[in-house]
Amino acid sequence: MFWLIRMLMRVVKWVVLHIVSVAVIVVLIVLAALVISRMTPLDEFYRARAYAKVGDYKNAEQWYRKGLEAHPESRYAPQARYELGTLLLEQKRYNEALAQFQAALGKLTDDERRAKVLISIGDCYANMKKWDAAASSYMRAVRECRLDEAGAATALFRAGQCYEGAGNFSAAGSAYRKAFEEHPTAPDAPKALLAYADLLCKLGKHERAIENYNLLIKRYSNSDEAVIGRLHLARAYEAQRDYKSAITALLDFMRHSPRLARSAAYRQLLDSAKAQLKRLKGYDER
Repeated sequence: MFWLIRMLMRVVKWVVLHIVSVAVIVVLIVLAALVISRMTPLDEFYRARAYAKVGDYKNAEQWYRKGLEAHPESRYAPQARYELGTLLLEQKRYNEALAQFQAALGKLTDDERRAKVLISIGDCYANMKKWDAAASSYMRAVRECRLDEAGAATALFRAGQCYEGAGNFSAAGSAYRKAFEEHPTAPDAPKALLAYADLLCKLGKHERAIENYNLLIKRYSNSDEAVIGRLHLARAYEAQRDYKSAITALLDFMRHSPRLARSAAYRQLLDSAKAQLKRLKGYDER
């Protein structure tokens, strides 16, 4: 009997010791988590992200700023600044967004994040119609960062738009061409090709514009840009006084135009095509 009592006491002692050990470990883990949370702004940033996801920009901004104020040198701060900048950009607070992006850029080292920030900086300048500064930021992303197909084409396409806005048509054409020639599978490649053909039309280079509209239609036949390209092709033919080809292009546009029905501009484009077709048929009958 005595040996049974001793065995039970040993078991109880062993269980108690293990319970105490587990409790100590749990306490240490909790304390470590509290220390880490005091050293990093993760709590604030996670709250900010949660508010941003539900569209509560006011509270999201508040928590981003709290975290950045308390932990300005945290390794998480650059990403938080980028996210806060994106939030401000969506609210059209371009100068404030720009300040956050520029602060983030100085702390980032990996190409993917730097490219995103540089493109966002370009977006801020573009929305403020500071075309040269915007184009410079987009092109810097292309030069300094290893971008994927999509990112490179997007940066080049937007740079082209800004160069065009600044009246630097040579640089605009070069950026557009690089976008669709060097990154032909990127989502923005057809946009760049359409923009390039439109630029040639604007400059009165209708023959080259026609070549590029046809390239757009052939290469990206299922894209919305190819549909719009048919309408612009008709205008280029009309400028060349090739009315029969213009009519053919317009009829082709109208046949494919239902694909654009989801677009808010669909009705306007269709009305424009009908008006042009009516005008051209008048020319054709003369």
